[in-house]
Amino acid sequence: MNLIKIALGLGLFLSSAMIAGLLALGGWSLTWGATDYAPAWTAKIIDTIAGSLIIWGILDLKKKKKSGAFRR
Repeated sequence: MNLIKIALGLGLFLSSAMIAGLLALGGWSLTWGATDYAPAWTAKIIDTIAGSLIIWGILDLKKKKKSGAFRR
């Protein structure tokens, strides 16, 4: 388990709506038919990235280190 990836993923997941709101206040917009879809779209993208970080933090596939006895 990689605790840094898990913590970063949880932090992004919990703050994704706030980040999307701040981007919308900063001028990020994606409008269609007088409806702004940017906050919802951005939050979903950030949630997807956060979920990936959490999953890869839990799985954390690493190669095993060889012991010193087998080195030359």
